[in-house]
Amino acid sequence: MDNTHQNSSVLRRVHPVSQRELHRLKMLANSIRLNKRGYQWKIFCKELKENIRDRDGRQCMICRKPEGRIKLCVHHISHNKEDSTESNLISLCRGCHATIHSYNIEYWKKKLPLLIEN
Repeated sequence: MDNTHQNSSVLRRVHPVSQRELHRLKMLANSIRLNKRGYQWKIFCKELKENIRDRDGRQCMICRKPEGRIKLCVHHISHNKEDSTESNLISLCRGCHATIHSYNIEYWKKKLPLLIEN
């Protein structure tokens, strides 16, 4: 039996993977990527979002509403979704998040890093 035939019979015996499992495996494989210069950067994943919420005390960093009453979004301060460093992420409630995307974006790019430091 030649190797080609043997390999194809092995492939036929593999169990099909659900779309959900396939998506999970792809996300896991892509959890760390390299940027243009070859440095690693974290993907904007559930674990990273939870770390940011913990860092920010589980409250909106603008209006200070606690997470129990509202759902917190994790916002990219620079609006660059490829920059998922912790210094570029902040916890916001949906209302404040909508405001930041609607009004004076340049002002908020300067103001939000100051809120993380305090």
